Amino acid sequence: TVSSKGDTMIKMVFEISSGDHEGLRIWNYLVLNEKGMFNARRCIEALGLEWVKGQPLEIGTNLVGRECEIDLKIDEYQGKDKNAVKFGGYHAMESTKIMKGGIPF
Repeated sequence: TVSSKGDTMIKMVFEISSGDHEGLRIWNYLVLNEKGMFNARRCIEALGLEWVKGQPLEIGTNLVGRECEIDLKIDEYQGKDKNAVKFGGYHAMESTKIMKGGIPF
């Protein structure tokens, strides 16, 4: 996906897995430009993938089913309120911290 400014983006959908809002989906876009790389790295590492500078990082179905905690805020979009992930608002869950390559060890 490409942003309105022409930057490459990763489109993600988070689904709340427990609590009062279980099943609620949050759409999120990680913009891969100089400013957005901090945010993208926080997200990818919170999901349990290792980010090594200068090495290619495969992102795709390897993220499906992974869990992390996200900090939300309310933004306005086309005149309506919507949930959005705060910049840098990604945190590894305990289950993610013990994973290596997506497989518990």
